[in-house]
Amino acid sequence: MARVEPMKSPPVTESTRPWRFDSLTPARCRAIFVAFVLVGIVGHVIYLHHSPIDLSGDEAHYWDWSRRLGLSYYSKGPLVAYIIRVSCAIFGNTMPAVRYPAVLLAAMTSVVMYLLTLKLFKSDRLALGVALLSAAVPMFVAGSMLMTIDPPFFFCWAAATYCVCFALPLTAKSEGGRMKDDTGVAIAHPSSSNDGPSKWAWPVAGLLIGLGFLAKYAALLWLPGVILFMLFDRASRPMLRTAGPWLMIIVALMCTSPVMAWNARHDWVTFRHVAKQTGMTDGDDDDTAELNHPVRQVINLTVRVAEFIGGQIGVIGPIFFFMIGGVVYAFGRRWRDDPHRRSLQLLAMVGGFFFVLTLLDAFRGKVQINWPAPAYFTLLILAGYFLSICLRTPRWWTIWRGWAYSVIVFGLLMLPIAHDFSLLYPIIRGVNHFLKNPLDVSKVDPTVKLKGWSELGQALGDHLQRLPPGTFILCDDYQQTAETAFYTPGQPITYYAGSYYTRPKRHSQYDIWTDRRLDPPSPLIGHDAIYIGKGSGIPRDVALAFDHVEPLPDLDIKSGDVKIRSYRPYLCTGFKGMARPSGASEY
Repeated sequence: MARVEPMKSPPVTESTRPWRFDSLTPARCRAIFVAFVLVGIVGHVIYLHHSPIDLSGDEAHYWDWSRRLGLSYYSKGPLVAYIIRVSCAIFGNTMPAVRYPAVLLAAMTSVVMYLLTLKLFKSDRLALGVALLSAAVPMFVAGSMLMTIDPPFFFCWAAATYCVCFALPLTAKSEGGRMKDDTGVAIAHPSSSNDGPSKWAWPVAGLLIGLGFLAKYAALLWLPGVILFMLFDRASRPMLRTAGPWLMIIVALMCTSPVMAWNARHDWVTFRHVAKQTGMTDGDDDDTAELNHPVRQVINLTVRVAEFIGGQIGVIGPIFFFMIGGVVYAFGRRWRDDPHRRSLQLLAMVGGFFFVLTLLDAFRGKVQINWPAPAYFTLLILAGYFLSICLRTPRWWTIWRGWAYSVIVFGLLMLPIAHDFSLLYPIIRGVNHFLKNPLDVSKVDPTVKLKGWSELGQALGDHLQRLPPGTFILCDDYQQTAETAFYTPGQPITYYAGSYYTRPKRHSQYDIWTDRRLDPPSPLIGHDAIYIGKGSGIPRDVALAFDHVEPLPDLDIKSGDVKIRSYRPYLCTGFKGMARPSGASEY
């Protein structure tokens, strides 16, 4: 039987490449990248001082944490609170000051992305292309503006990946002592100091992942992705018998000690919360025969997975399909002669492992749209490499050019919209003229929850000025509690009532701090309050906690000329305290 030769990668010649970037020398690529980063920083700082959106509920919550620094907090580690406190200590307790670290961390992540791509593929052109691609991803744009746990977590994930590449034997194949970049152009062979694995990289990578854990617990899932690659990769497998990888794991686990110590003193509440959020434990809702029916379960499962995949395409854009193409290319047997194959497989495994875990989580319950974000750091580099192959191969370019152009168009359209969604309001109003059931802007605009808090805070401040000293603000929701604390003049301490309801809402850090408790003997008993909820009425549990309640004038929140929300505050006099509900707590 005749031996079948494996299909090789498409040949690359100067005459066949449909796209050429000969004018992009390494020096020019680096100059463009530096300009790209600096323009991004300056542009976002200017944007923060003229932003149409207020702090998100999470941002305000973390800011409230930063006013009382600790080893850890109810739902997250302490890193985000410390970062916000440093910024606010320098620039004041303002919205831009809370978000400055996000701008800086996003810029630092872009630098790491460029350096990692350059190290793996020895191509400044590819590194620049990947950096520019990141600007076309709405999720990355949001991460450069909002100071949640994601910017520090994302940077630590990126930096750890860069470090571990110094520890793994990933040097690409060379031809005649000369290496070639992704365009087939010969480049100087790297110095001997970079050829061998570097022992320092293991503990540094572990430290970075440990710091990432202090921002978001999912950072530890980076470790099995790297170990999985080492088990899969024949050249890296012997390193598992050395101390380096295990030292990395030990250093990372040592960084978890503040969170462990805090939880040991608080009945391991964080673990209960994370188990509930990730679907590892059941909720408190009563099951019904309809919900337990096998057909209903299959339908719900299908809907959740479809929502997850659709949501990811929405926040990533058409580059999502290049990521899939890159993963297929990295493991396809017909392209096994690619000199960067092992680097591609490392990127695919680190990102793909995390993405698959998040996808599996969607089988158990609802997954937040930002949960797979760290997976896209390495998958975006993989997508950029795959796109570079398409750009230099006529047959592949014919297949993929439509998707490539859609990436550019999508990025150009989404960049301004990601900064100000109200730009679409005129289009939505125009579409509504032709619809039987007009679109509700408050449900279409994903930034609607980030609007109106400054107006609400000012209105509450006006009410407090006319009320007796000691009047406090009581809120229905923990994020609302944080928003009113930030935006009410004087930034007072505010209180959360939701966890005291007969059917309690989820607990939060406000239930941990003893001076925020509402049950007797609370020092608030006998004082008046302004209650602000989510609906137009006042919950029975809140009304029973006061001698008398009366509505105050409604406050309409508008974005431009579009009404997006209404608040009805209540003046509540004679606080009697609220008792904790009996039974299981809502985590």
